[in-house]
Amino acid sequence: MKKQANDSKKTPAAKKPAAPAKKTAVKKSSAPAKKTAVKKTAPVAKKAPVVKKTAPVAKKAPAAKKSVSLKDRIIAVIKGGSMLAAVATVGTDKKPYVRIMSMRNDGLELASATYVNSKKVAHIKSNKHVSISILKDHAKMSDYITVSAAATICTDAKTKKAFWSPGIANYFKGPDDPNYCVIKFSPITIEFNDSKTFKTETLTIPVKK
Repeated sequence: MKKQANDSKKTPAAKKPAAPAKKTAVKKSSAPAKKTAVKKTAPVAKKAPVVKKTAPVAKKAPAAKKSVSLKDRIIAVIKGGSMLAAVATVGTDKKPYVRIMSMRNDGLELASATYVNSKKVAHIKSNKHVSISILKDHAKMSDYITVSAAATICTDAKTKKAFWSPGIANYFKGPDDPNYCVIKFSPITIEFNDSKTFKTETLTIPVKK
């Protein structure tokens, strides 16, 4: 029994350590692939945009202003119907007399209605030479003309009817009124006075034969 007990007390046989696992050979990875050499190319220079040179467009010279004739500038002062004019006559005493008259024009010729028994008619019968001044714009100092003219007294029915207008009816009974007459002023010379340049130009009218 003791033997059995001793046998039972025998220490178990130590287990032999397991043989260490064989190291698995680690295959070395293949050498890293060589980097393919990238050829450096020179940067392509950007082409400058082609600028087409166009010939400069020549500026048109401003059209030259058409010169207005002296005659047209004079007519511009007196056209447009009835206008006021200062008319100077020479009396029998050789002195000048000036009055304001309403005028109308036919081209360069002027005309006005008046009384047959007026002083101006008596002066013209004695001396036909008169001087007339007409201002284009009475509100300001505009262009004006000074006319040296030969005056004629017209009492014929044709001239009186042709010149008649409603405005004259305030002074006369009608075209047949014996105290109504028309004075025509035929210009000999006309001075044009320019309000901008202050220059005076003279137009001479050929004498009708």
